[in-house]
Amino acid sequence: MKLKLYDVDYNDELIFEDGYVISVECKEKSYFNQLIAGLKGLNDNRIAVFEGDERIDFQKDSIVVIDYFGLSQYEKAVITKLYKQIEKTCGNSPQVIDSLQNVYSALTKITEEISDVYDFTFDMDVPTGISEYLKLISLKPQNGFDYGISGICNFISLVATLNLYKLTVFVNAKSFYSLDEINEIIKACVYSGQHVLFIDNSEFEYKNPNEIKLVIDEDYYDVLYK
Repeated sequence: MKLKLYDVDYNDELIFEDGYVISVECKEKSYFNQLIAGLKGLNDNRIAVFEGDERIDFQKDSIVVIDYFGLSQYEKAVITKLYKQIEKTCGNSPQVIDSLQNVYSALTKITEEISDVYDFTFDMDVPTGISEYLKLISLKPQNGFDYGISGICNFISLVATLNLYKLTVFVNAKSFYSLDEINEIIKACVYSGQHVLFIDNSEFEYKNPNEIKLVIDEDYYDVLYK
C-alpha cells in the first residue's frame, strides 16, 4: 500500500514498508485539519491510500483513532466488523449450523415450557444468523480497550489479528502519550504487521527507528526522515 498526499512538494507518495509505520507531522494547522477531513470523507483531494491501483475507502477499510481517553467508543465499530467477518468465515460451517440449530431448539423448548406454566401462548424472535447470536451473548475481546497503553496495544493486536481493517490511523497520539509509550505503540504496530499512519499537528524532534516520518511546514515544504 502507499500513502498519497496531494499538496506536498516532493515526497507526495510514501510506501507502507514492512516493519515501519508512517508519520506525517504538520506544522500548518489548517493543512492538518484538511487531512483529517479527508480521512472522514469530507474531501478527496488532500489524502488517499492506494492498494495497488485501487483507492481504499477510509469509511469502510480504515479506522481513525482520535480520542485516547475513550478507546471503548471504538469497540462497537470493531465488534460489528468482527461479527460480520465471523459470519462470513464460519457461517456456512456444518458444525456451526448444527450448533445454532441446537440453540434454536433449546430456546423454542424454553418458550414452550413457559407457555405451559402460564397457560398462555408466547411468540419469540429467535436469531437466525451467527452474528445475531454473537450479539446476543455479547462476544467481545476479553480485556477490552481499557484506558492507557495496555488498552491501545490490545486494540492494535485485535485489529491486526482479525484483519479487520486495511489501515489504522492515530491522530495526535504523540501529543497524548509519552515518548516511551509511543515507542511501545509503534513496537506493537510493527509486531502486528498492521499498516499504521500517525498524523500529528506538531513537529517532534524524536524519530523511532521503525518510523518513516514526513514533516510538512507552513509553506507545504516537506522533509522526509527515514
